[in-house]
Amino acid sequence: MEDAAYFVEKSISNKFVGEHKALTMIIIRDPDL
Repeated sequence: MEDAAYFVEKSISNKFVGEHKALTMIIIRDPDL
C-alpha cells in the first residue's frame, strides 16, 4: 500500500510540474502575458 500511495503522489506531482513548465514556456514565448 505504501508503494502505491508513493507512486500516485509522484505521478500527481509530475503532472503539476509538467503543467507549470508548459505555463512557463507560454509566458516566455508571449511577453504580453
